[in-house]
Amino acid sequence: VYGWFDPVEPRPPAVAPLPDAEVADLLRLLDTFALPPANVLPASPDQARAAVEGLSTRVQLIQGPPGTGKTTTTALAVLLRVLVGGRPGDIV
Repeated sequence: VYGWFDPVEPRPPAVAPLPDAEVADLLRLLDTFALPPANVLPASPDQARAAVEGLSTRVQLIQGPPGTGKTTTTALAVLLRVLVGGRPGDIV
């Protein structure tokens, strides 16, 4: 894992990109994913796109000033990783 973060030549393992149809399905899911009690949409289109694009990477960096939605984006990215790669009985 140290090689993944080498400051001169980082070498994270490659990840196969998701099929376009699956990317579209996940974006649609996040576009309609609302949190109770007020059915508030948790993600902006940019946040949803960042969460989905992160599935095609081994390591993803999310940065921004306070209040820009990094925590929400990260939570959605984790949820998507579980939905896409999880199997029944996995522990998260």
